Amino acid sequence: MLEVVYGQTKKKLIADKVVSALEPMSLHGTLYIGYPVIASADEPVTIDALLVCTEHGLVAFAFVTAVPSPDDSEGWRNLKDEQDRLYFALSTYLSKHPSLRSGRSLAFEVQILTFVPTLSTPSPDSDLQLSDIPSLPERLASLPRLPPSFAIPLNAALQRVTTLRPPKKRASVTANASRGGILKRLEQEIANLD
Repeated sequence: MLEVVYGQTKKKLIADKVVSALEPMSLHGTLYIGYPVIASADEPVTIDALLVCTEHGLVAFAFVTAVPSPDDSEGWRNLKDEQDRLYFALSTYLSKHPSLRSGRSLAFEVQILTFVPTLSTPSPDSDLQLSDIPSLPERLASLPRLPPSFAIPLNAALQRVTTLRPPKKRASVTANASRGGILKRLEQEIANLD
């Protein structure tokens, strides 16, 4: 079951489309929307969404409303630069956690995907990972799985504080709209944002 944790985002309409596209896929993991800022050496980095699931590993989404025209080389370069920036920010941050490393590198690959609701122009750069709503399941299916032993340490590293979010708290909640379901969702959001 995919758990969705909402933070603050200015791109709520695109985020809702991603959630709607992912929910029918029966993924096992967490989707963080409006992920809190990761501080890097040069500037703060905001990630529109992070998917952590055993089926497709760690996928960071950058949301855009449209892609550049085919002849706009600078626009395409900017999309690629943004993907590179997100990749290095996440890789650097996660590399600080010994439980996520295998030897001298991360034990899994950080995937960056630029999501546009409707993709009208294919990417001229094969390294630039783009997806729209119809191609999202196929694009995710091509990504490597997350080794199960790294799922809990990865979520703990992303949430920054492991003790604020007990893994089995309110496990008996059956209805998301019930009082217990609402409290469970609020506790998850607070733990994530803390």
